[in-house]
Amino acid sequence: NQMEVMAKMLQLTNNLLELSKKEESLKNSTANLSPQSLALSKKAREQNKIAEDLERLISQITELSQKTFAITPEMGRALGGARAKMRSAISAMQDRNSSLAVISEKAAMKFLNETASLMQSSMSQMMKPGGGMMSLMQQLQKLTGQQMSLNKLTKMLKGGLSHQQLAQMQKLARQQEAIRKSLEELDKEFKKSGQSKKLT
Repeated sequence: NQMEVMAKMLQLTNNLLELSKKEESLKNSTANLSPQSLALSKKAREQNKIAEDLERLISQITELSQKTFAITPEMGRALGGARAKMRSAISAMQDRNSSLAVISEKAAMKFLNETASLMQSSMSQMMKPGGGMMSLMQQLQKLTGQQMSLNKLTKMLKGGLSHQQLAQMQKLARQQEAIRKSLEELDKEFKKSGQSKKLT
């Protein structure tokens, strides 16, 4: 599953960079136009086509985010920024404001490149042995197993407690406290990675 996610992320990263190149080409051609140029209408249509391609990419990335923690909220914000700037560029072209259109196109490029960079960084984290989000999830799984074992032992000690059982309960309490502290530390790591909001 992780290899499939990595392959899809690599494909999406390449698509984002390709879209950024198209946006750069459009920006360069728009910069040479005067506000009176009739070609601005054509450029607006080109920008709309790139915006439609972006929408398809956003849908694919959103779908992938249901399968992996590697798609972060930061990526979503960058994609939203690219979408907004492309809309601003279209509006500026329709108003024959070529200079404002160029500014918006440049900003859209920046957001696309930022998303691609975040994707690449996330893939690098996934490839680290025992690192990144996979490691955090493995730690959480380990703590879950410890908690389940502790629950079973606690159920076995129902009813009146002998001196030996009381000592065992105190030992279990210490184990429970250790699990709690480990969860607190793990929660901090999830927050550092920007993934805490995606956890139940």
